[in-house]
Amino acid sequence: MANKKNNRSGRSSKRSFKNISGQRPWEKKVNIENLKFSSSRPSSSAIADKITASSRLIEEIKSENVVLDLVDIMAISQLIKFNTICASCKKSRCLKIYSTHRSGLASDFTLKCDYCGPLGKASNSTKREYQSKGKSYYLESINFALINAARISGFGRTAAKRFFSFLNLPSPPDNWVNYLNF
Repeated sequence: MANKKNNRSGRSSKRSFKNISGQRPWEKKVNIENLKFSSSRPSSSAIADKITASSRLIEEIKSENVVLDLVDIMAISQLIKFNTICASCKKSRCLKIYSTHRSGLASDFTLKCDYCGPLGKASNSTKREYQSKGKSYYLESINFALINAARISGFGRTAAKRFFSFLNLPSPPDNWVNYLNF
């Protein structure tokens, strides 16, 4: 017992990595005859064919006027319209939600009643004021996350813009450089 150290819960720190059948994953028996090994890489023409096929598929999706977005605001608007009642006028099927402003991945939304008018506003990202060299900037946290992920991944605004266009998402923020200063 001197070799085993106890952790805070009082259990032994020596763990058993066994699956349901009682085998440890590294002891799993593998039939080598069923494995297929490839000593060569795919040809450049095969890679080019895959890229061309993917590009055609993307163009086909775009030509069908399919709108891709992280959140389908029209679907949410329909759910709200058919399943809620306006708190002000007590009427049903009169509420809609609109996307009023976009900046990169950040969106502002307005809830509107057909009879009462605008009822409220919301955003999917928080805005904070940052100051640099005597200038103030209001920057969204979701765009900070996007730009930091892009920098960590090793690509810039041009590559992010291309990536977003393939997904049919709104362009990254125009003020990309402002996010890099903070």
